[in-house]
Amino acid sequence: MKQIRFFLIGLVSVFSLEIHAQEPILFEGRWILESLFIDGETFFPPSNPEVQFIDLLFEEDNGNLDTIIGCVCDCFAGEVTFQEGNGSPPTFIIANYTETLGGCFGSDEEVAENTDFQNRYFTFYESSIADPFEYIIVFLGDNVSLEVYSSSGDVAIYGNPSLSVQDFITPTVSIFPNPIEDVLNITSDTAIGAYRMTIFDLYGRKVSISEIASTNHEIHTQDWGSGIYLLQIERTNGITTTKKLIKK
Repeated sequence: MKQIRFFLIGLVSVFSLEIHAQEPILFEGRWILESLFIDGETFFPPSNPEVQFIDLLFEEDNGNLDTIIGCVCDCFAGEVTFQEGNGSPPTFIIANYTETLGGCFGSDEEVAENTDFQNRYFTFYESSIADPFEYIIVFLGDNVSLEVYSSSGDVAIYGNPSLSVQDFITPTVSIFPNPIEDVLNITSDTAIGAYRMTIFDLYGRKVSISEIASTNHEIHTQDWGSGIYLLQIERTNGITTTKKLIKK
């Protein structure tokens, strides 16, 4: 489905399209809760010996539904499915929501603080469990953050110390000549790192697939028929660039 989506996008434009596929980013490391905005009031996570931070994890499970896990003292978990926004922010839906029941420990003050925040935090997800949660990835300076919106308009904001904006910047990719004769040259202004390059014809059929880890690459096109092709360059972090090619 992902390849078909990029193929259709490429058909309507002769320009380079740089698309930030947000789902892969969600699965990169831990998202650390920074603030919770509920009913017009902002709440900040506790920080004490028992609850040093509050994290959110999205975990991939090939062949099964992905999972979402969030912990304070106890943890909640559920199966998560994603939907594209089609002009609005993308969403995810949580199914089979469950919570552990261990409770909070520590001093009376810590237990009260942690329990109160845990109740607010878990309610943020549980109270809207039947509705989609909208989410937005925000790039500010060199920081990457995640904003999750419940159907009631409340917001949970997370940071991700393991990520930086540089992880999601696509280098400038040049292709020449275009129209192509016998050889297509692909160059990048910086080292892209390991990436996959796939070329489709107008019927969505794969003409060429390459795994590349250099700034310069050649593709021999003598056997291609004349017409329009799409070049899709996908990095390991999910960012994809699609370019239109013309074969003489």
